[in-house]
Amino acid sequence: MAAEPIFADLQGFIVQGWLRVKEVAVLRTRDRVLTHHVFRPPVAWSRLTRDERSQAAWLTANYHRLRWTDGNVPYGHAGALIRRAVSAMEEGGGGDDRLVYVKGAEKRWWLEGLLGDLAGKRRVTVRSVDDDFEDIAHLSELVGPDRGTYRCSAHSGVCALENVLKLHAWWMGGPSRARNLE
Repeated sequence: MAAEPIFADLQGFIVQGWLRVKEVAVLRTRDRVLTHHVFRPPVAWSRLTRDERSQAAWLTANYHRLRWTDGNVPYGHAGALIRRAVSAMEEGGGGDDRLVYVKGAEKRWWLEGLLGDLAGKRRVTVRSVDDDFEDIAHLSELVGPDRGTYRCSAHSGVCALENVLKLHAWWMGGPSRARNLE
């Protein structure tokens, strides 16, 4: 039987054609570790192009509601923290490969880029749940734990923390879900 998957979600802004991660959540199901970070901006607002500022303002007002200036973790630490959250081994655990699920092909692509050599060496495989399971609904339609159980204090919009908890609840839910991913 395949190992329990890891669930991850990213929220952010596109700057110079790349996702600049603003928020990340990673849930390692096997050792029950939930990691959540909100990162400081990678560059000053004034260094963004007019189009980038417009897109960032739209995302803040209409989607994830994360402001460009939000965050308490230096952006320079983002890659290392994400790689550590995905690849850290539990105490006394083995070094088996990891399966990370995200929702959507674009997030899969972005996360593979952030993981770099971990994904390249095949120690970590990133997949979209949409590719493996036909019965998964849009994230906004998935039911997660009671919002009072886990609440991200950074914002009130689309939340990476809430999304990984929804994916995990979906995974643990339905009898139609095949757990053997061989």
